[in-house]
Amino acid sequence: MSPVMKEMKKLFVLFILLCTLFGCTPKEPVYNKYPKVILGFDTMITMNAYATNDKDALTYSQILENAFTKYNQLFDKYNDYEGVNNIKTINDNAGKQKVTVEQPIIDLLLLAKEYTEITNGTFDITMGNTMVLWHNYRDQGEQINLSGSDDVPLPTTKELQESAKYAGWKYVEIDDENNTVYITNEHVSLDVGAIAKGYTTEVVAQELEKAGMLFGNVNGGGNVRVVGNKVDGKPWSVGIANPNDPYGDTVTTIYTGGNMSVVTSGDYQRYFVSNGKIYSHIIDPDTLFPATHHRSVTIVTEDSGVADILSTALYVMDLEEGLQFVENYNKTQEKPVAVVWVYDVDNHPESSLGKELNGVYIVATENIQENLREFGK
Repeated sequence: MSPVMKEMKKLFVLFILLCTLFGCTPKEPVYNKYPKVILGFDTMITMNAYATNDKDALTYSQILENAFTKYNQLFDKYNDYEGVNNIKTINDNAGKQKVTVEQPIIDLLLLAKEYTEITNGTFDITMGNTMVLWHNYRDQGEQINLSGSDDVPLPTTKELQESAKYAGWKYVEIDDENNTVYITNEHVSLDVGAIAKGYTTEVVAQELEKAGMLFGNVNGGGNVRVVGNKVDGKPWSVGIANPNDPYGDTVTTIYTGGNMSVVTSGDYQRYFVSNGKIYSHIIDPDTLFPATHHRSVTIVTEDSGVADILSTALYVMDLEEGLQFVENYNKTQEKPVAVVWVYDVDNHPESSLGKELNGVYIVATENIQENLREFGK
């Protein structure tokens, strides 16, 4: 054996020895959990970010804070902000002039308009007048309820019908090229409460992904958007609240991953009680009264903004209408949806897709049943 070959053999033996002692494969990155809580849209916004270092975690945190602060201002219909033209600015200039706005407002309004057509009007942000009317009665009703009484007045038919005269996309002109919005009638106003949080949550999640986040989740006041799966590859678990005890145990859990969203609308979030009956914040455009078909509706789909829209739209539909809508939607739209409806055990429609579970009655579309804890057992 030549001297060169002998030297190479020695080096090879030394290499094997070092690999045995210290290992030659690179270490798997260690992801630590970085929770974050902020306030936005008059609610609590939470994020669980998983990162390998503090620098990345700080980047994710700044994305969350900056985006929710910005979009909260843009989509606010109650408050003015210096240098910001927002939904309130558009409403204040109804019947007066066009308002130049930032692109996110244009994008949100175009999405809302599209889904007004897709949902046959069960979702409609141009019903601002009717929403304000109910908001005022709800504020009054909540105060009366706090005093121990449910002797709460309701809007009159005349008031509701008068408010509904001033609604419809025919009054809203959106110029995507010049970034302007103009409401042509001074009595018309926009209310984006049924889309703003979900839309913002989706934008934030996409920005986090672009920044390198592989594992995490954002909860925008009940609008949950997951990023990837858990670090160990398992799906995330998202609980569905019990409408009769929303801060207690969940009635079931949805297991999901891969950049999906879970959004719930229910009658236990913002409501008042009048003469023993619950009046929620979700208004049926046909009756002009709060919808009462379900206790809650949960949507699972890829886009949090769309999930927010559809949780409202399907809450307004009865179960039969909702099931038909989902069937048609999943045939025609690129990103399918799955739905879970929750009812009281003593007041629910009969369905082959339903069963009693943990003190409530649950109906779930077939494409989500295997992802529901205990549902298929």
